[in-house]
Amino acid sequence: MFKFSTSILATLLLALLPITSAKNASTTYLNQWPMIMSHDAATTYLSSGIFNDWIKTQPSGGASGLLDCGARALDWRPALQKDGSLFMHHNFVVIKHKMKDAMDEMIEWAGRNKNGASDLVFLGVTACKGDGCIAAVETLLATYNISFLNNEQLATMTVEDAVKYGKLTNGGSIIACESCWNEHFNSAISCSGFGSGTDVKSKDTNDELSLEYTCYADSSTKAAPLNRMWSYLSNTTAIGPLDGKMWTAQALWQEDAQSVTVGTLHDSSLLKDESKSGLNGLLKDRILSGKWNVSTINMVEINNVCDGGVELKKVLDGIK
Repeated sequence: MFKFSTSILATLLLALLPITSAKNASTTYLNQWPMIMSHDAATTYLSSGIFNDWIKTQPSGGASGLLDCGARALDWRPALQKDGSLFMHHNFVVIKHKMKDAMDEMIEWAGRNKNGASDLVFLGVTACKGDGCIAAVETLLATYNISFLNNEQLATMTVEDAVKYGKLTNGGSIIACESCWNEHFNSAISCSGFGSGTDVKSKDTNDELSLEYTCYADSSTKAAPLNRMWSYLSNTTAIGPLDGKMWTAQALWQEDAQSVTVGTLHDSSLLKDESKSGLNGLLKDRILSGKWNVSTINMVEINNVCDGGVELKKVLDGIK
């Protein structure tokens, strides 16, 4: 007898999902509105190469490219230089691309994509680096008639209200805030490391130092990091919104010294860790199969958004 594989069944279910969101934008608060967040979004402007392998979390293509791939929330980290230039950064690396040019991209994209709540863009500014950084960002956003929302506003704002609040002259909608969401960061959720992986980052014995595990689809040791990811996501989504704030489930592989060491030995990178594990596709399949309850999910934060982001967004749009 012919049997459907999980991936075939997931594809068929995906094809049946509606294009517009199943949640009602007029009654759903922002902190329960499902959307994809592009982790460290501005790294899309970093060039590829050995030096950037463990810094670049997003594919090249700019802010508009990330939005085309399904992102609707951008994890945005500005960096104000001493000469007044406003760039972005990922930790110690300054991304030499003007934030104004990135904003022009976002505005132009929003004007081309005016499908109401489905195309609402959320700019999440955080880790603003440099004296006067936030003031510089506020000044730049003001030129586009965008102002920061505060936590009190966000806690009581429906998605429909947000679309109206963020309406641009070209018909699109962008809203912004500064450090206004719960990140639920967990450094232990990495793709690879030493030991068996069942005991997080175990280095208890010399024998374990000779072992390594990876999350890659063809790896015999992938179960440990994947199970750790699924447990984290289940626990995080069970918490749901806290204090009315927006929030993320960081469905991405974190990096540390061990994961970078093992990953480099396997010719990997942050982008490749995602593609070699198929994580974004696995997220979609878990939602469709009911293994991950995302009924109150807000932002699913991912790396490498152009690897399956459009398909994942369609699944999130179908959540009731």
